[in-house]
Amino acid sequence: MDLPYLNRYTCIHLTRKRYRCKGCESTFFHPLDWIDDTHRATKRFVNRIADLALEINFSIIAREYGISEHAVRTIFYGRYKDIIDTTRFESPDYLGIDELKIAGRARGVITNLSENSAIEFLSDNSNSTLSEYFKQMPNRENIKAVAMDCTRRYKNLVHEFFPQAAVVSDKFHIVRMANIAVDETRKMVRSGIDSKRMKLRLKKDHWTLKTREDNLDDWQKEKLDSWRSDFPLIGVTYDLKEEFYNIYESGSRQEAKERFNIWRSHIPSELASHWKELLTCWGNWENEILNFFDVNEQSGKKLTNAYTECQNGLTRAIDRSGRGYSFEAIRVKLLLGPKKQGVVTSYRSIRKKLKPKPAGGAIGYFTSYNGDDEDDYETEQVQDRRMVTWGVDISKLDEWMEELETKQRRLPGVG
Repeated sequence: MDLPYLNRYTCIHLTRKRYRCKGCESTFFHPLDWIDDTHRATKRFVNRIADLALEINFSIIAREYGISEHAVRTIFYGRYKDIIDTTRFESPDYLGIDELKIAGRARGVITNLSENSAIEFLSDNSNSTLSEYFKQMPNRENIKAVAMDCTRRYKNLVHEFFPQAAVVSDKFHIVRMANIAVDETRKMVRSGIDSKRMKLRLKKDHWTLKTREDNLDDWQKEKLDSWRSDFPLIGVTYDLKEEFYNIYESGSRQEAKERFNIWRSHIPSELASHWKELLTCWGNWENEILNFFDVNEQSGKKLTNAYTECQNGLTRAIDRSGRGYSFEAIRVKLLLGPKKQGVVTSYRSIRKKLKPKPAGGAIGYFTSYNGDDEDDYETEQVQDRRMVTWGVDISKLDEWMEELETKQRRLPGVG
């Protein structure tokens, strides 16, 4: 098989001589460096299939190039099975940990939140698998903070392998509980209404209650005002949600803590049960939640797992496009996508010996010296620059998936 010509399948019929070795009696064909004997195709054909298999699902490639889906899969695994386990990325300043249930079980997800890139997709999210990965992570002492959801075993692993890093509870897992409290209040109010029309109204327009006040359209503001007058508890709950969101606008840890205490005092007793989950979570994870403001104050970075969740969405899209990829295929497609690279500058100190000085100002005569004197050496900072790979560029991966959905694709390496 060769690359299609004028949108037609191309097959080269080739007659090759076969030889027998007089020494070992084994047989072999006349060697041709442009033929891939494993797949009975030209090397450029095999390379094209392997490149496309990273972006497109196997069945589409099989139809377009006139081979079986099994052949595409064989080329794919043959090209990448040895590369994937040797791929190592630079340790980031800010790490993200999450899990994703896909291909039959929960998988571990590791991301670089400094560069918004994917680092690793683990076969499971057990303590043993995560521990083994963290042990082999290079330069893990450089990690400053780790973002995660409120999972205690993740926190214990971070304290074990990254004792210098701050644990930051993901903002969106915390504020989501506020939306759940609003929805529970809406359901409670709805259950006490006899009018079917009013019940349907509360059911259809529940998305308005989840929208931030600054993002409400004019018609949504009118709906909210009518709800405030008809159902005061819904209005109170919506205001509590907005007040809780505003806690994350605080400039420091202390300010956030004070705002939370004021917000907690505003919760009416009849609604306390709906906010119990959020209050319990804050009590158990207060230090990790407030670490968000410390990181923001020190580095100016609002550390969240938003890009980790974005990667999880792209991973699901990859799985849907293949309609049943194995975990190994998904991992290869995710981690061997377009890479994000950059230059890292570091400094190291060296001791440099000073040149001897002339004695008495006379040219050509130098002082004699016996022994080692610290005054004869100076310390100099030397700059080291090196190119590193941060991980898989999530934005480029998103472009791949968009091209697959719109059927407007480019060849690998073009555009």
